[in-house]
Amino acid sequence: HEFGHVFACRQVGGVSNEIVLWPLGGVALGRPPPRPGAELWTIAAGPLVNVALYPVLLGAVWGCGTLGWAEQYPDFTRLMIMLSVINHWLLIFNILPISPLDGGQTLRALLWFNLGAARSLLIASSIGLVGIAAYAGYRLWQRPDSWMWTALLAFFLGSQCYAGLRHARALLAVERLPRHRGVACPSCRQPPPGGPLWLC
Repeated sequence: HEFGHVFACRQVGGVSNEIVLWPLGGVALGRPPPRPGAELWTIAAGPLVNVALYPVLLGAVWGCGTLGWAEQYPDFTRLMIMLSVINHWLLIFNILPISPLDGGQTLRALLWFNLGAARSLLIASSIGLVGIAAYAGYRLWQRPDSWMWTALLAFFLGSQCYAGLRHARALLAVERLPRHRGVACPSCRQPPPGGPLWLC
């Protein structure tokens, strides 16, 4: 999954040289070019790896049962079953429209084509906050004993969405500035704001 993000980021001309593993999963650190298409491909490549692995792992589980490997190689069979289950839930969880999950970032990249970087981030972060509240409420209703894990996850995701809202407001303020005409940033291809500093 994370290698998918890295390879896609490099393919569109971005920089991605590090993957960090931590208790809540993995994070591919990368900087794709600030364009909606480049962002969309970089983000979507992670879940697409899970989609590609889906039939492979299901086929391996089916093969273990059909070829009689479940009795001969029970540990291998259990490994294939667990990998299939993990891949299934990782895909579902990641496509939830909540930032910074891939689903929330994909939503932002899709909105970016018509609404611009700032407004797309504002909308995606707002939807993310609503999604976090709904997810936390559902988890607490289904599994009240998991309140600590649910609270930790909701706090982390909520803080990321709040940071996204603040960043979106800052981007909106920059968008309102007068622009230098006749020049463009080589990365985002937009004219830089006027003033003593050319911010991009």
